[in-house]
Amino acid sequence: MGYALMPYIHSGEKMATFHEARSDWRICASLARTIQERARARGIKTFKDRHGGERQLDTLFDDFSMGALLRRTTTRRSPPSW
Repeated sequence: MGYALMPYIHSGEKMATFHEARSDWRICASLARTIQERARARGIKTFKDRHGGERQLDTLFDDFSMGALLRRTTTRRSPPSW
């Protein structure tokens, strides 16, 4: 029933070294932040998913990161600040 969803992200060009790569969390967080910013700028609060459920766009990053709880610090290797 429905469509298959890929649990990973395809990146176009391969990174030169491992340390240049971004983590899945950082990629998804950046995507969620941008979607939230654009939704707010356009006045779009929600959308209906493929099952008819209503989903929030204007709080997508806040929900994803649990507010400031899971926001990354400036370095990649440091743990989230609790």
